[in-house]
Amino acid sequence: MELNKQALFHDLDEDGLRHELTKWLRFNAREEELTNDRLSARCLILQGGLLRSFFLQHGIWTRPLIRDLVGAVYGATMKGIGTIGWLRGRYVTSRDWVDAGTVMIRLWLLLTQHGYYWHPYGSVITSEAARLNMIDYLSLPEEKGGEDMVWLLLRLGRSNSPPRSNRLPLEEIILCAE
Repeated sequence: MELNKQALFHDLDEDGLRHELTKWLRFNAREEELTNDRLSARCLILQGGLLRSFFLQHGIWTRPLIRDLVGAVYGATMKGIGTIGWLRGRYVTSRDWVDAGTVMIRLWLLLTQHGYYWHPYGSVITSEAARLNMIDYLSLPEEKGGEDMVWLLLRLGRSNSPPRSNRLPLEEIILCAE
C-alpha cells in the first residue's frame, strides 16, 4: 500500500504524467457513456468531482498537511488487502511482452473464476523510480536488465464483485485479425 501511495504522488507531482493520466480518466457517468473506455472514478470507488479536482487542482491537494490527509484517505481505500503479489520474468522483447500479457490475462481469469479479485498497482511498475523503490522496499533480487523483471505488482483477495467498467466492443479493440 505504501509503495502505491508513493508512486501515486510521484506520478501526480510530474506535470507530464499527471496530464497523461487525466486524459485516461472518466470522472462521471456521462464521460463513461460517451467513450466506453478508460479508467472511471466509479470503478475506482472514488467521487468523480473530488478525483477531477485532485488532478486538475493538484497544487492545492499536495500542500504539506493536506498531502498527508490525502495519503491517509487514499490508504483507507486499500483496507482489507489480503495479499500483495508480483509477477516477474523476462521482459525484454515484444514476444516477452505478449507472453507476459498472456500469463496475466489467464491468471486474472482463473482467479476471478474462483472468487478472487485483484487490483494492479500500475504506477509502481510504469514509473522507473517507483519500480526501483519497490525492488528495494521488498528486498527483491536485481532485475538484470529486464531478464528477470517485476512486470506486475498487485493486491488480491476475496471480495464482492467489484464495479464493472464500460468496455469498447471487441471489434473496436482488435484492429486487425486474419
